[in-house]
Amino acid sequence: MKDIYMQFLTIACHGRKRGHENMLRLAKSPYVLKVFNYDENSDSYLMEKCDCNVYDYLENNPFKDDKLILQVIEELLLGMKDVHEAGIIHRDLHLGNILIKEGHVVLSDFGLSKDTMINHSLKSTSTPKNSHYFIDPIGLHDFTALDKLSDIYSIGKIIDYITGESELNKKLSFVISKATERNRTKRYAAVDELIQDVNSSVKEISEEEKIKNIEENLQRGEISKDVEEFVMRLMRQEQLSNYIVRKQLYTFWKVLIQFNEIDQLALLGEIDRTYSEATGYGHFENYDLFAGIAYNVIRNSANMKIQRRAYSILEGCASYRYNASDYLKEINIYYPNILSQE
Repeated sequence: MKDIYMQFLTIACHGRKRGHENMLRLAKSPYVLKVFNYDENSDSYLMEKCDCNVYDYLENNPFKDDKLILQVIEELLLGMKDVHEAGIIHRDLHLGNILIKEGHVVLSDFGLSKDTMINHSLKSTSTPKNSHYFIDPIGLHDFTALDKLSDIYSIGKIIDYITGESELNKKLSFVISKATERNRTKRYAAVDELIQDVNSSVKEISEEEKIKNIEENLQRGEISKDVEEFVMRLMRQEQLSNYIVRKQLYTFWKVLIQFNEIDQLALLGEIDRTYSEATGYGHFENYDLFAGIAYNVIRNSANMKIQRRAYSILEGCASYRYNASDYLKEINIYYPNILSQE
């Protein structure tokens, strides 16, 4: 394996002092490159020897399999967890600065991403080692806008790239999609959440445990790959409204607004068609359940089509319950043009 990093390689680059300081703050992390002896005069420092970067490691490893790739992913996530918990944002994660030392991941180049001129030069080639392929789109025009969510985007792109067309890529498809979501509010908010979903995606569990996890996530208003598939299956079976009533899912709106627009509209349409029957004969209190879901969807969505679809449910519930009627009056005050929005 080609040794591309000489022992105590001297790095000379604008902004290295800040990178050196950040890496010193992370000195206790086993997943961050160790650095030494910053020189003010040459604006350079020394770093420990590594074997290669992760791109070359995976390309040239004759024993590459899903287990090896998963190890790289897990160590990358643990390293980035240490980085974010130290209050540091990397902003330049790509295959060229995720290094391998004795078969384990170490992160490097914490100062490079802060130099916009250097970052621009990296964009001039198409090699997957360079950062433009993995950078959050928000940073392509304003590099200073890159933040913690941008690191999460880069992690998702890296996972997608190194898993390729493998079975592991399919297992982690939900994780990759959520990490690289263009709508930044729908991305993982922290690396811990990403770690949890990676673990659950690759873990072999019983069907009973899987259903239990789905139900717990639904009660908390949290989405996952399994939750997404389960909810869509309920919709196709025309059982979604019945399930919401049976489990009294007052927080279902939190799950619903995390689906993409097409699926949100489909789910609301299914609820609108079936909620009345699902309330049960004489159980008018269940109209409050659907009214609350519709009300919160309207208040927490900026999508006009979705608001209108939820409004239809709320309006129907208002015919039966005072609470729903009060919700409707409030919506009509704050969203007076909701039905005329086109």
